Parts: sequence; structure tokens; C-alpha cells
Amino acid sequence: MKIALVNPKTDVFEMRMLYERHENIALGSIASNLESHGYSAEIFDLRVDDLSPCEIAKFIVTRNYQIVAFSINFATFPSAINICREIKFLNKDIVVIVGGEHVSYQDKKILGFYGHYIDFVIRGESEDTFVDLLKYLDNNNSNGCSVHGISYIDKRKNIFIRNDNRKPIENLDALPFANRTISKKAIKKGKSIEIGILAQRGCPFPCSFCNGNRFLSNEYPMIIRRRSPANVVDEMELLHQIIYKNRSFLRFYDATFITRDSKNRQWIETFCGEIERRNLKIPFDVFIRANSFNLNESNDISLISRLKSIGMISTYIGLESGSDSTLEKYNKKVDVNESKTMFNFFKSIGINGSTNGCMTFQQESTIIDIIKTVEFLYEIRLCSFWNCLTRAETLPGIKLNIINRKRETPWDVYNYSFCDKHVDKLYSILDQINKSFPSVRIEDRLIRLISGRTKSHFFAAGRDI
Repeated sequence: MKIALVNPKTDVFEMRMLYERHENIALGSIASNLESHGYSAEIFDLRVDDLSPCEIAKFIVTRNYQIVAFSINFATFPSAINICREIKFLNKDIVVIVGGEHVSYQDKKILGFYGHYIDFVIRGESEDTFVDLLKYLDNNNSNGCSVHGISYIDKRKNIFIRNDNRKPIENLDALPFANRTISKKAIKKGKSIEIGILAQRGCPFPCSFCNGNRFLSNEYPMIIRRRSPANVVDEMELLHQIIYKNRSFLRFYDATFITRDSKNRQWIETFCGEIERRNLKIPFDVFIRANSFNLNESNDISLISRLKSIGMISTYIGLESGSDSTLEKYNKKVDVNESKTMFNFFKSIGINGSTNGCMTFQQESTIIDIIKTVEFLYEIRLCSFWNCLTRAETLPGIKLNIINRKRETPWDVYNYSFCDKHVDKLYSILDQINKSFPSVRIEDRLIRLISGRTKSHFFAAGRDI
């Protein structure tokens, strides 16, 4: 059985700038897990492989792949649909599967729109679900599929079926390390790639703008599953040479790498000990919250110093907004002062601080909220046009209350206007500037490159990894 795993491209400039260079860990993990169960899968990344949607579709058909699966988000969804459509046009017998956080919460609508091109939607964690689905397909079973964690259209009865959720994988150490074919290929071709790793799955914080609390827990909220520190560091050692060749750092994709929870702190202490014991030198960055540390506690200051000494060169802090009233709507459980204090502290000790972009605009934003956020961004020197323009995305599965929203397409996440007419007009003007002047779009990229000098200095200083 020939299996292709595909990471599509996005045509959205801002999304390309943010995520295009990120390694797709999900596909790597699926591929290695399939191999451990006797299946063979080949991974394709359209950016790294220099393939258009039409070219990858023809390649899959002419090379006689029987199954093709896509890891997609709202930005790559249109590209994935074009590929699915072309594949089914050329060979309707190829089984098409899609997975990812977006399709997990849009399964019924997606299959309703595109059931002619998509056979199965895998919801949530895909490793074990994919294996069970292949076993079902191997048996050529004509009965309905009962695999947990999938949705599909029963073509005999022409009805939508959503099977029960799959329970989260309890022992993450049992999963093989992710396949790194794409990273190695990118490095060989001289293409930029950001290499990542996951130490835990789940998120204890139910922020209203994010579905991570649900998706990363496989629909069992508040369940946090961690790999053992030794297992994580084992994988880091294997990635040592790849990171060195890439002249880069390792990115931890954990939703929140460090919290004040006692179990998390115990894990972090053991993790630090493992790296120190092995004298491993790998630069890495992590996602944290503005209240992940108590800067008035000497133990927390010591822990930050220890993390820096083992390679933590930067942090992504979820800043989101410079308005406390907006943070309250986002259910962040932090205030602006905490964000400012944490960001400035890390900067003062030489740890690069960044953000994935404040959500400056949300449906109930006021002009005052926006002014406060812009002033906040200016104060911490992240006041790029892009950061000022960003708005809350209505991702499926989130709790943020968006009034009168209507998805024009399954990937539409900006499907709302603003309650305040002045805010609505302001956003329209800024958005038009953004679309009309390409130079504006690279401003944020330049700011990121400048603020990221800490990472490049890791190598410039001759630090051995």
C-alpha cells in the first residue's frame, strides 16, 4: 500500500511569513508511527519539494499511490482542496484523508462541501487513528467504518457519520520519534526550515480565542500528557547534527512549555538535569505565558537562569493585547502589566522575546482598546504594522463570542464585522494600506529579523552545539 503524506502551501502572504518555514511535526510523527506498524509513507512538503498543487496531484496518480493524506489549517485548506479535486478527477479510487485542528471542528461542513474529493476526516491526534483506518481499508470491509476519531460520508446511505472521539494516547514515549525527511531535504536544498519538537500535548489554559485546550487534549480538556524528560532529550541528541547544519535553533511547539504547576516544574527540573548531565548544547525557544514565572521568587529567577544556561535563547510570550478589558474577553488570566514586566525582564537578561502577533482587533474592540494595544507594542518595540493590524480569528472550536458570524467557506476565519463603526472604518483603512503597499508587509519580517539577532549571535559567538 503506497501512502503519501502532504503538507500544502498557502497563498496568504502573512501566513507564509509566519508558518511556511515550520517543519510539519504532525506528518513526521504519523510517518514514523506508520513505519513502526509495518506501513511505508512518503512525506511531501510543497514548498520544500518545489511542487505546485497540480504537479503533486499528477505525481501521486502517476506513481500509483493508493492513499494520500493532508495536514491542513485554514490557510492551506484551499490548496489542499485543489489537490484533492485534481486527484479524484484523475483517479477516483485513491483514498483521500485530511486532518488537523481546523478540519477536526469543521468535519461535517467540509464533507458536505467536498465529500466528492475527501473520503475521511481524522479528528484530533492522528497516529493511532491512521493505523486503525489503514487496517480497515486493508480488509476491504464493505460495512461502515467504526474507527474512533474519524468522520466520513456513508455513501451507501448518503449520511454523515462522526464516530466517537479517540481517547488520548497515554504513553507518548511509546511513539517513535518524528520522521525528519523534510528537514534534511530542505537543508540539502539550501531552503530555510524551522525544526521543532513536542514535549507535551494538552494545554491547561482555556483561552477563549484558542482551540488548543480541546484539540491538543483530543477533546478531553485539561488532560496534559508529557513525554519523559529523558525521551525528549534523546530526540534532541538525534537532532543535534540537523540543527548544526541548519545553523538554527530548536523550537518547542508545546502550547505552554512552562507553568507554575508543580508537575510541570518537576518535569522542567528533570529536563534541565538531563541536558546538563549529557552536556548537550542545543539552542531552543519555547512558548510561555506572561505569568509562567513569579519574578518576585528567587527560585523562579534561578530556574530562568538555569534554562538560559542549557540553551533557552528566546521565548514566545502570549501577549495578545495591550488592553486589560480585551485580555479579559480573551480569558487570558493575565494583565498588561504582567505582560510588560515579563517581556522586559527576559529582554534585560539577553533572552529574546517575541510574540506571534497581538490580536489588536476583536469584534467588540473600542478605539481606546486599540490605542492601548498600539502604545503597548510601541513601548516593547514590537509596534510593526502587522502587529497593529492583526485581528482575532474565529477558529472552529473556540469559545470567543463572535456575534452574527457566518462562514462563507470552511476556511473563513475573519467572518465578522466590528460592533463599533469607527473601529470598522479604521480597520478597513489599515487593511487597504496593507493590501496596496507590499513594502508594508515586510516591515514585520524585518523587525522579527532584528529582534531575533540573539538567535544568530548564538552561532556568531562561536558557541558549540
